[in-house]
Amino acid sequence: MLPPRVQEPSVFETREYRDQPGTLLTGANEAYARGITGAGQKIVVVDSKITEVTELTGKIAAGGFDLPSDAGTSADFDHGTFVATVIAGRKNEVGTHGVAYNAQIIPVTIFNTDGDFDTGSSSFITAMARINTAAAQNGARVVNHSWGADSDGQLGGNGIFRQLVDSYSQAIANGIVSVWAAGNEGFAQPSPEAQVPATYPQLEAGWLAVMGIDSATGARWADSNACGVAANWCIGAPATGIIGQVAGNDFYRGNGTSFSTAIVSGALALMFETWPNLTADQARQILFLTADDLGDAGTDAIYGRGALNIARVFSPVGTTTLAGHGAEMAATGISPLDGPVGDAVERGVTGHGVGVIDGFARDFLIPAGAFVGSLDDIRRRERFAASIRDLAGPTTGGFLTGLPGPDGSGFGQYFFTTEVDGALADEAGVGARLRMAGGMLSFSHGGGAQGMQDLAGLTGTGGMRPAFAGMAHPFMTGLGEGLAVSYRGVLEAGWTLAVTAAGAPNDRSGAAAAATLAWRGMEGLDLAFSVGMVRERETFMGAELFGGFEGATTDSRFASIQAGYSLVGGMSLAVEAHLGTSERGHDPGSLLEQAEMVSTAFGLGLSQEDVAGGTLTAALRQPLRAESGRLGFALPTGTGVDRFTAAAEPSGRHLDLSLGWARHDANGTMLALGVSQQFDAGHVKGEQATLVGVRYGVRF
Repeated sequence: MLPPRVQEPSVFETREYRDQPGTLLTGANEAYARGITGAGQKIVVVDSKITEVTELTGKIAAGGFDLPSDAGTSADFDHGTFVATVIAGRKNEVGTHGVAYNAQIIPVTIFNTDGDFDTGSSSFITAMARINTAAAQNGARVVNHSWGADSDGQLGGNGIFRQLVDSYSQAIANGIVSVWAAGNEGFAQPSPEAQVPATYPQLEAGWLAVMGIDSATGARWADSNACGVAANWCIGAPATGIIGQVAGNDFYRGNGTSFSTAIVSGALALMFETWPNLTADQARQILFLTADDLGDAGTDAIYGRGALNIARVFSPVGTTTLAGHGAEMAATGISPLDGPVGDAVERGVTGHGVGVIDGFARDFLIPAGAFVGSLDDIRRRERFAASIRDLAGPTTGGFLTGLPGPDGSGFGQYFFTTEVDGALADEAGVGARLRMAGGMLSFSHGGGAQGMQDLAGLTGTGGMRPAFAGMAHPFMTGLGEGLAVSYRGVLEAGWTLAVTAAGAPNDRSGAAAAATLAWRGMEGLDLAFSVGMVRERETFMGAELFGGFEGATTDSRFASIQAGYSLVGGMSLAVEAHLGTSERGHDPGSLLEQAEMVSTAFGLGLSQEDVAGGTLTAALRQPLRAESGRLGFALPTGTGVDRFTAAAEPSGRHLDLSLGWARHDANGTMLALGVSQQFDAGHVKGEQATLVGVRYGVRF
């Protein structure tokens, strides 16, 4: 498992670190903060003779060899030592330190004192095969080739690798990555050696070409060869102002793709220290997928797969699942639980870690709060769209098409259109009313929760207009499509009783039952009392669940009271309040094992008829909110399960101040306009939103 941070990355931003573009510009301190330094890793450096300078004291490992008979180091050519210190120079507050500063170097000399390529008595083919064998025998996963023949844009020179296909194929099978410099001629094509997989594609899985990035501008270094035909296996890294040490213990700054290559080799050593089970190709793909895109979008002929970003290497890549659970992590988080609990989940898991496995089977322990989302703009728009519809009030027969008024029998279809994830989504259904002696029997099927509530008479009491009809039974919002049956009977002295049951023919959408006792007085006073219960299966008090939070059902019991009073001059007042208790069953397979809470909702509305031919309504409302309770979590850590409880109360209280106008024409058309200012939106302290909406309906 990726170790957690033991220190903050900034602790490692020493002078050595800041002076070296290869560490500073690639974010290598993210690895160091986790204790990852290249320890235990060996890198074969194929170059000129490497001198054990102060930066390499104790870092030269066994297994290396010299190919030229004249393999000494000259003052004019100490390329290999410079490259080795860029990879693994000591962190000692002197000069610079390497990208993988605790790694070791296996030196293989292929240049003589004059800087000429010289394999001695060995042929090139024999020399390269011997290098691959030495790497495998000594446990090295990276072979650094900071050299290459001049490129003229052709593939000539790769032909010699035909006899090395078997050797490199075996190296790839051994998990070895061969890293090649693109070259410093400013050509459109990299060195012939960097191009090899273009001729022998079976070698691509273990091949990396490296072009040079100007450390000052972040763009291509003018002298660097481009990735060209090697674009699919090419990456960029800093190439200018790179510090290295040479014989005599002197430090210099140099430019070249040789040093870009060394930086990438050091990054690979950090990766293999952390995840030794990665294959050669997996290591390459992680570098590609975490690289910073440069130039044309995606892979391009100049920058290949982009610029090396070591910091991003240590974040999950690809499809990510919960460790030991298998639930796929959504891009927006473990679960965007909002609704009544607002940000309580995010606050509750802060300080805890969750184990995840990315697309390369790498284990991570990450802050759980980073994967929990809260109310976003899409949900704000969805909820406001519902409030605009409800603000318009019931039409004759509700939003039903082809049905007579509420006192007559009939059958028809109905539909609702709402915005979901930026797109319009229609919920259609059918309904019927049958007038009976002493009452009315109603049926509906489909249309989601709103269809069930509207047709069954769960919203509003008789002709009273609630302050926010969608809140008449806020506990119903988790119901999906299904069947609703309601009987409304007339009692004595202006009292009516409505009994409703709603459910689905499968185990997905939940079920509900409610009873409403309403009274219409002679002095313009309306009262309604409701009690009921809801069982949710796919939601938690109306909030969506996914990413490991699915599982147990949630049972809620609620009581509601509504009151409306008609004043003089067409003015009316409406008040409603709701109180409920909810309990989620224990589910050992869910991240949210159990929950229990007390929740409330309320609304206050004032309306005036005959305003520009319609009704003007002002409303203040609080959507369903958890007032008290506990949430029980079980977060997998990769090595066990972290079980704990947290308070269910969100940080804020959502208050929605709305102003709306609605008109209903005799021909059945309806127009509603509304504006809303939301304070502590989604019950998240400090969140605010201003929304404007229009709704139009027609009966046909």
